[in-house]
Amino acid sequence: MDSTFAKATSQFDSREVVRVSITEFREKFGEILQGIRENDDWVVVTEDGEAVAATISMEAFEFFLRMYERVEDKIDLAAVRKAKEDSDDGETMTLEEFKRQLDD
Repeated sequence: MDSTFAKATSQFDSREVVRVSITEFREKFGEILQGIRENDDWVVVTEDGEAVAATISMEAFEFFLRMYERVEDKIDLAAVRKAKEDSDDGETMTLEEFKRQLDD
């Protein structure tokens, strides 16, 4: 991405994240999108200095979705294991209580 966008950058696990204001994002959307497509840039959009959105490639987005689903699956699996342990110890709960725990 052109250095004009690199007003402020931060590191995310050794990856540069470009920060642009919402105004700059609107004005230079085409160039920013090109940087995302060609360089796999990660762009954080700020408003009044506060991060309000992030823009990444579809490939990165799909990767994050898969990772999110894996984490959710592990959390669900951990809850099931805990429920099994509790039931083995004589502790039981209703289905509604179990669902509430999954939501928490």
